[in-house]
Amino acid sequence: AAHPRTSDRCKDLRRHLRVADGVWRSMSEDARRGEIEAKVAAAREAKRKAALERTEYFGEHSGISCDGCGLPAPLTGFRYRCRSCPNHDVCEECYAKWDRGKGTVGNALKQQKLSGNAADHDFHLYKDHTGFRPLVQTTPQQRGSSLGAKKTKPNDTCPCASGKKFKKCCGSVVKAAAAA
Repeated sequence: AAHPRTSDRCKDLRRHLRVADGVWRSMSEDARRGEIEAKVAAAREAKRKAALERTEYFGEHSGISCDGCGLPAPLTGFRYRCRSCPNHDVCEECYAKWDRGKGTVGNALKQQKLSGNAADHDFHLYKDHTGFRPLVQTTPQQRGSSLGAKKTKPNDTCPCASGKKFKKCCGSVVKAAAAA
């Protein structure tokens, strides 16, 4: 049997080690915390961007009516279009009833022959560039455009979360690429 002190020391070492690509690597509490915080921040940013992208589809879709419930034109709000059917549009309420292929699909307008089987349809957010008028205005700063973005200065910490200065990390790569 292993000596009790050796066993405890092994447990302590395992707490500070992690496996990456099959190799044991040391990892301090601060590094672990930083990694988790970076993942949480990235997830929050992705969620924020997805919500902003979604608002770009909210508006008045002139000449479009809902094929599901028969809501007359213009369709106001979100418009969903089926990837499998030609010219099959539904409103937000009918999209919720569709429930990603597990719910129901209506055909109140009866202007075209549509499958009543929800699994036959694949709806996605859609906006036509000719007959669409947005009801939500977003600024470049909200969209994350480079117009309002703050430039990383050479002595700032690198945005890749390495802990190094930008000029000694990713900034040197950018500088080398600009010189080439």
